[in-house]
Amino acid sequence: MYGDQCLTWLSLVSQVDQDWNACLQTLEGHSSGVMSVTFSGDGRQLASTSNDKTIKLWDVQTGACVATFAGHSAGVSSVTFSRDGRQLASASWDKTVKLWDVQTGTCVTTFVGHDDDVNSVAFSGDGRQLASASDDKTIRFWDVQTGTCVATFTGHSAEVSSVTFSCNGRQLASASWDKIVKLWDVQTGTCVATFAGHRNRISSVAFSHDDCQLASASRDSTVKLWDVQTGVCVATFTGHGSWISAVAYSHDDRQLASASWDNTVKLWDVQAGVCVATYEGHSNHVNSVAFSGDGRQLASASNDYTVKLWDAQTGAYVTTLTFVKHRSFVYLIAFSMDGRQLASASGDYTIKLWDVQTGVCVATLVGHTELVTSVAFSGDGRRLASASNDKTVKLWDAATGQPLQTLQGRGDISSLSFDAAGSCLFTDGGVINLGKASAVQSPPLPAAPQQPCSQGFGVSFDRTWITWGGRDLLWLPSEYRPCCSAVAGSTAALGCGSGRVLFFRFSEEVLFPLGGVGRQP
Repeated sequence: MYGDQCLTWLSLVSQVDQDWNACLQTLEGHSSGVMSVTFSGDGRQLASTSNDKTIKLWDVQTGACVATFAGHSAGVSSVTFSRDGRQLASASWDKTVKLWDVQTGTCVTTFVGHDDDVNSVAFSGDGRQLASASDDKTIRFWDVQTGTCVATFTGHSAEVSSVTFSCNGRQLASASWDKIVKLWDVQTGTCVATFAGHRNRISSVAFSHDDCQLASASRDSTVKLWDVQTGVCVATFTGHGSWISAVAYSHDDRQLASASWDNTVKLWDVQAGVCVATYEGHSNHVNSVAFSGDGRQLASASNDYTVKLWDAQTGAYVTTLTFVKHRSFVYLIAFSMDGRQLASASGDYTIKLWDVQTGVCVATLVGHTELVTSVAFSGDGRRLASASNDKTVKLWDAATGQPLQTLQGRGDISSLSFDAAGSCLFTDGGVINLGKASAVQSPPLPAAPQQPCSQGFGVSFDRTWITWGGRDLLWLPSEYRPCCSAVAGSTAALGCGSGRVLFFRFSEEVLFPLGGVGRQP
């Protein structure tokens, strides 16, 4: 839904910017700077690497982290998918390259041989070989099947920062801190061309998809385009305000993206040599950039610990409301009785309290050491109870977020609720008397079965619609479909797999006279 088409009966909790930017999603989860990012061939997955020593695998459609690969003992500098998408290769400052099975998340092979940090890794087109670039000034070729080093290329006089195969697999390009790009014959291992012209260290190099051009990014704040056949520099792009860390061609070779330590990503028209867009949104250095296979999206990785997805075509902003996010899936949400507060529980072991009117996170409750399994407000809204897999139940002050009481040894509790007086908690592990925390009665009181509600607002069974009066009212795109939801009056809260909590408030005085809107389910 576009801004000028907003329905009169739909009111936003917080103001949506009039000038929408091109950021589609922000993927949060790494605990340190994100160093590298790459799309799978089908564009459905994204891999990112970080100084936190991990590789994360993301679902591009939902923004959810679907896997974390751990095994390196130092920061992971580079990652690449095999052409069939079944394997990932990662380079690390622990001097190794690792090969991962994407399906199972297991490390298949560790390639050992470099004498210093490994900065870059690339698959050959047929997936049989890997090339790696290192601070030991060498490029190594590895046999994927056997895990052995089959060749070592030497010639750079300083650290090798980046390596990439040509699309036909016959040539390899390497970039170095010696300010030189070298072109290698893969079959013979000989250097067939040297491209010189940058005035500072070269951070990244990329082939165009027709193998006719090379692009290089440098700490001299320029991008240079080179004719592979003649070795001539055919264009120099200037405009970034700091070092350029990475460069990537779109799949039709018409556009080039560059990432910089000026915290921006720039999009260039290769033919005209002009900057056609600047993407701003990162709060720290941008280290890597990659196009999706269809060229519609850009991904960027930054020292602000995030990966951002950008619309490379239209610049349309699709996020409705953005709040301070959980760092994992939101499993549970619950309203206070007066509907003014919302509590959300997440796989990041925290609970967040939200002001429903403003959409602001007013407190983050930290204390559980395992997954939070249930949350509930007391009837007067003054207290919040939470249960966790850490076998504790905690009571919190709902106004301040301060912990009031921790009840130990409660076992696994998946649901809890206050009684009307607020003097005890009904749980599936017994009734807890809050006056005497040690007193637990068994068995628990049976919960009254909930009947489907056909009046007022709700969420459809398949989670694709917000409903009103049993009718589909507002369709939810896949990235907004909730893992859990709660409704209080005319306000719906959705907890999403991306870690966001979304609020929607509707104007009942407009809806009720209409006698129902939307299509019948």
